[in-house]
This record gives sequence, structure tokens and C-alpha cells, in this order.
Amino acid sequence: MRVLIENKVDAGFQRDQAARYRERAKIYAAEADCLEATTLLIAPAVYLGDAGNALGFDAVLTYEEIRSWFTASPSDARATYKAAVLTAAINKATIGYNPIANDAVSSFWHAYWQFSGFNAPELSMKRPGGKPAGSTWIYFAPPNLPRETWLVHKLADGYVELTIGGAAGRIGEMQTKLQALLESRMIIERAGMSAAIRIPVPTINAGRLFTEQHEAVALGLAEA
Repeated sequence: MRVLIENKVDAGFQRDQAARYRERAKIYAAEADCLEATTLLIAPAVYLGDAGNALGFDAVLTYEEIRSWFTASPSDARATYKAAVLTAAINKATIGYNPIANDAVSSFWHAYWQFSGFNAPELSMKRPGGKPAGSTWIYFAPPNLPRETWLVHKLADGYVELTIGGAAGRIGEMQTKLQALLESRMIIERAGMSAAIRIPVPTINAGRLFTEQHEAVALGLAEA
């Protein structure tokens, strides 16, 4: 068995990083390099936030769990040192992973969430906290959304997008099978290691007032 591990302390993910890990794991197994391959995210608990899942990886192991294993082991200098290193990393993540919230962007997100809850409750948008400048991808979490599939309103990009993780190599197949189901404005494109069904919508500036852009938001939510 092969385990592909991504170790995070406070750095953000690269685009489609979890999907690319899973794709590589599938290739290893398909080419008989190993009988089974899986992906694992290792990170401090604070890094996971309130996601409640493995952020696209097959499994997650927190620094706190690893530290507990060392502290539960027979006491020796090596175990004590490794536990101290993990504690330092946990503290770094707790203190360092705090992007500065932008008042204007945070206000926009909150207004968007309220509007979504009233006009499109089936999208199940989670209540946002403070958001830094540059936060322009709004994810929805409808209960019937398949695993490794994401529904997102990309404000600045001007798309509502259904992303299917690890499906970049199946664009042609998807276009053939889904052609009869796609509406005229829907397009299927590659997005890193994923495939995306996109609908163009008006661009939105999250740094501006929500009231100035509520019509564009309503159009985006309708397409979602």
C-alpha cells in the first residue's frame, strides 16, 4: 500500500491540490505500482477549521493526534523532543493562520449569506466568518451533492461552477454523455485535474456594497 501525504502547517492549498493527489494515487494503483493507494492530509486541528472533513483527501491526521501518540509512548528524550516540535508547529498554526479580515468583504459575504438563505435555502450556504480581501469563491453545501464535487460561485471570475474532482481526463466522455442535459449556456472545461461545468454570470466585486450588486447576486444564485 502507498500513502501520499500532504503536510500543512499554515500555508494554503494550491489549486486542485487534493484532486491531483487522488489522481496520482489512482495512477499508482492502475499501473500496479501498488495494490492500493490513498491520500492523507496531516495538519494542526486549527487548519481544518469548521470544515468537518478531510478537505478533499481520503483521510486526515492532526498534529494533536500525533503528539498524543508520542506523549503516550514511554518517556524518552526522542519522544519528548518530537512532541515539543509538534507543539511549536501547533502554536505557529494557531497564531499564524489568521488572515486579516477585511470589513467591506466580510460585510458583503454576510449580506450574500442572508440573501442566499432567504432566496436559495436549498444551496445550504454556511454562515461566513470574517473574510480577508481577495475572498471571491463562495462554496455551497447542498446535502445531495456527491462526494468530491463542489458547487461554487466564483464572483470575480464570472462563473457558477460545478467541479468534479479528478475528472480532467474525462472531458470528452462528459461532453458526449451530458450533451442532452446541458443548457445552452453551460460549458464543460478542464480545471486543473478536475472537470468543471460552468455557467457565465455577471462578475461581482466583493469589496463593494452588496446593495449595489444584489441583482448580479440573484442571477448567480438562480444559476447555482
